[in-house]
Amino acid sequence: MVSIELPHKRHILRRITPTTYIVYRDNNKYYAINGITNATEYSSEDATSVIQYAVDKTHNSGGGRVLIKKGTYVFHDLTNKNVGVVLRPGVEIVGEKGVEIIASDVADPATYRSVFFGDNINDVSIRNLKIRIKQSGWYAGVYIWYGLERVKIEDVEIESDIGWYAYGQSFTVGIRVVAGDGGRCTELTIRRSKILNTGYGISIGTAVEALKADMRDIFVENNYVDLYQTVPLATSGIIIGTNGNTLADNITVRNNTVKRVGDSGIEVAYANNAVIESNTVEDATIIFSRSVNNGVIRNNTVITKNYRSSVGYFLVEKVLSRNIAILNNLILNGSIAIWPSNITEYSFDGLLIGSNVIVSNDIFGIQAQLKEWTKNVTIANNIVINKYKNGTSYGIFLTSSEYGVITNNIVYVDNPNNEARALAINACRNIFITNNYIYGTGSPLCGYYGAYWGHHYIMENVLPSICPDPNNPPSPVILKRNIGYTTEKIGVATIPAGSTRVTVSHGLYRTPSTVLLTPYGNIKVWVENITPTSFDIVTDTAPTSNTKVAWYAEV
Repeated sequence: MVSIELPHKRHILRRITPTTYIVYRDNNKYYAINGITNATEYSSEDATSVIQYAVDKTHNSGGGRVLIKKGTYVFHDLTNKNVGVVLRPGVEIVGEKGVEIIASDVADPATYRSVFFGDNINDVSIRNLKIRIKQSGWYAGVYIWYGLERVKIEDVEIESDIGWYAYGQSFTVGIRVVAGDGGRCTELTIRRSKILNTGYGISIGTAVEALKADMRDIFVENNYVDLYQTVPLATSGIIIGTNGNTLADNITVRNNTVKRVGDSGIEVAYANNAVIESNTVEDATIIFSRSVNNGVIRNNTVITKNYRSSVGYFLVEKVLSRNIAILNNLILNGSIAIWPSNITEYSFDGLLIGSNVIVSNDIFGIQAQLKEWTKNVTIANNIVINKYKNGTSYGIFLTSSEYGVITNNIVYVDNPNNEARALAINACRNIFITNNYIYGTGSPLCGYYGAYWGHHYIMENVLPSICPDPNNPPSPVILKRNIGYTTEKIGVATIPAGSTRVTVSHGLYRTPSTVLLTPYGNIKVWVENITPTSFDIVTDTAPTSNTKVAWYAEV
């Protein structure tokens, strides 16, 4: 007889969590069964007490799984304990398909309470539950305070029938995690969950008073958040970050759908090593805010249907940032927006905006409104289409930067009745602009608009015009080898036999500052009558045969 051992058998068995307790409903009564002995140990007409019994007993026995059988479980809080079920370390709560928890009557609706609440927990999992908030006074579907480690919330649906407010102006929230002073939030995964019609969707952060907290290794992916906002509210679909006393680390927000959120659809603040990628947002924004280092927003789709949507960076409070990339996003009827407000401290080195496709009906296509000489800014390989027509419009707008590159972008502005500024460079120095294709309509159409400072090098672009600010023009501005806005040209003119001059149409955009001549024969020549359209090549003695003269002119 041959004995065959399955590969990794011990590893597989180690991952199977035994069902320690089973909870079910029969008519109006709820029961807790020991999953090992099959004995009914506890029953009550109060669903919360039965589930809490199973959770506590599982925790006390060293951890395990509480299985909630298919059915409707009604949570009441008639004694103001302000919680439905308290989570315990080492306990996994799993619902069968068809489990629905109804957060119902409360004694005092003007207080906070959570359907599931955890306080400094570890090794906890909540899976496959549907939570419905039906009465005012329920604040959160899942609320974890002070700290957590190795927690998973998966396949959970939370819907608020009462809308955005738990009571008064206090918002409801689907999932909320708050790390207290000295607390932690590490190895948290929220996956494949759905949150509907709450004030906030998923909120993960530190307490305002926390001087120190450990927040890292957070993964929020494949969730669906729709807050149903018909007018913009100052809330967020998914928001992760600290209060600024410490920085979160290793944050990933991936493959989520977020809809109808008036403020930030997805936001990461005060963090290192943050990735927001492959999400779809509608009527919502995707942003970094405050201090972020080594952060990327990439491969997202942003759609505006009812109010402004964008991708970008909100520069507010303490901004000490480096190495930020906004890449490969598709933005429909929105923009890339980087804008400042109430900054207390600022340093920013390294910003890349690249390979995005932007179709905008807003003032800006790309708005990089930076502060205090932000260094090393690159805007490259973007397609920007802006059809805003209610005033001055912008394709790419850059301010307060030095050592920047704008290259290989296609910019189209369509604003026939107003000024259109395809590239607007304001208060910047040492900016290199090359290989961009710029076109459209405007009254006027400014291919390049510049104001303040200077050392702008504009070379080898398709550029219809330049419009330096008349009161504060940048200086110097060096233009070379652009198509459509010619700054230098060469040619060969012929002085006819018996004549002492020939008029040359130079084709430059304005009067040249330099004209150089090289006659083909032994003849003395010079330039006269230099105008915005032509100049004369003159000699003192008429040649006896046609004589060619090579010329070079530049503005």
